[in-house]
Amino acid sequence: MTITELLLNFRSALRSVAPLAERVGVPWRRPDAYDEWDDIATVLFVNLVAKVLQWSLVEDTGREAPIAAYDVLLESYENVNAIEVRHTSLNGERFVFHAFGTENAPFDIVEVRRTSLAGRPWSGNLETCPVRGAEFFVRLCNGRILSEVSGAG
Repeated sequence: MTITELLLNFRSALRSVAPLAERVGVPWRRPDAYDEWDDIATVLFVNLVAKVLQWSLVEDTGREAPIAAYDVLLESYENVNAIEVRHTSLNGERFVFHAFGTENAPFDIVEVRRTSLAGRPWSGNLETCPVRGAEFFVRLCNGRILSEVSGAG
């Protein structure tokens, strides 16, 4: 399974759960989403993305490797395995995946954070690109890039 397929699967889970959360009064759209939605999104991310990546990395390297958290601004991405995004609308060195956001339809944009090649954020601001045409991959701490995971799919 490609990293892009893995992230799009996670996005599908968010889209499926959002109406259920809304039904019980848990808002999921920014800026109204708070701790309850963050907890739901984090559990989905950990189990549908981060653990799959960690298992694949253990098979590949023989050791566990932490994945940058979902929807959390880190001071630096230098010492974590980060999901990155490529899209024709993004101009810059490196864009770290932050979260899926909503512009017109649920979770139709990708929120990214521009960083230096070394993984230092340029600012606390997020940029966005459409989900359509976005490609996701993992940049390991050692600089190696993964576009697929083993044992998934």
